Amino acid sequence: MRGGDKAVSSEGDRRIEGIEEVVEWLKGGGVMVVVMYDGDGEGKREKEVLVEYWR
Repeated sequence: MRGGDKAVSSEGDRRIEGIEEVVEWLKGGGVMVVVMYDGDGEGKREKEVLVEYWR
């Protein structure tokens, strides 16, 4: 993010753990939105992990 600390980023595997935990909290028909930024090296790796997860 503009002006943000570029040393801070999430990791695909940890993001999947979080997604799976939230899915358990959703009620039937619930919706979850996942937003990510793939404009840097770590973001591109995270995108690859998430795209593969949802295939």
